[in-house]
Amino acid sequence: MLSFYDDQIMTWEERDFLTRSFCTGSTSGRQPYVCCPDRKIDNEEDAGTTKAVPVLTSVQTSADIDTPIENENRFGGLLPDPTKNECGVSVNDRILGGKNADIDEFPWLAMLQYENDRGERQFSCGGSLVNNRYVLSAAHCVVGEAVKRVGNLVSVRLGEYDTTTEIDCITKDGELICADSPIDVPVEEKLAHPEYNEKSMLNDIALLRLDRDVEPTAFIKPVCLPSSNFKNSLAGDFTFVTGFGRTLE
Repeated sequence: MLSFYDDQIMTWEERDFLTRSFCTGSTSGRQPYVCCPDRKIDNEEDAGTTKAVPVLTSVQTSADIDTPIENENRFGGLLPDPTKNECGVSVNDRILGGKNADIDEFPWLAMLQYENDRGERQFSCGGSLVNNRYVLSAAHCVVGEAVKRVGNLVSVRLGEYDTTTEIDCITKDGELICADSPIDVPVEEKLAHPEYNEKSMLNDIALLRLDRDVEPTAFIKPVCLPSSNFKNSLAGDFTFVTGFGRTLE
């Protein structure tokens, strides 16, 4: 295990092995502890920890799938079926380098809205729609000191493109394209990872249950999550980090 750490450049399998070897024991929450299992770790076993998720980010990849997806059994049928175009979008015409995305390019992006004691509302975090009822986000967007400062999470905005305009429109190939108005959906339940550590940021992941099902549109659509037979290593593949922010355009 120490040889993996000394190598500095590790394979995905080596990084995964180290991640699975983390265990509790630190009083400060910052110093990682490593435990050796008393039995072989199954690759399909739940690791129990997840990597920290930055605010307002989600990841999409064009990596290949080695074998067909058994969509009917994916998490009890709760996730949308990629083979039926129930999630995700085309990977054509992507824009890199911090530039504006197309108006319907990332329809799963969600903005989290908070309300303080004075009744003032603001957007201060983000997530991704994963089916018609749940948004995947970070635990630090749901619990902890950061949330105490911005207020209580009350709703999720879907279908937003430009927060400075009421109706979002872009001109593409000489044609004016306008999106539907965004929708604000109240949050019914906040489910942060039970072992989330605010100091170490381990298990920084959460699910938000909306108070109603969301109807998919061209501008609101869940992201496709990888199946268990999705290839482990993404080395050499192009990936996209999406979120809301300022650009020079």
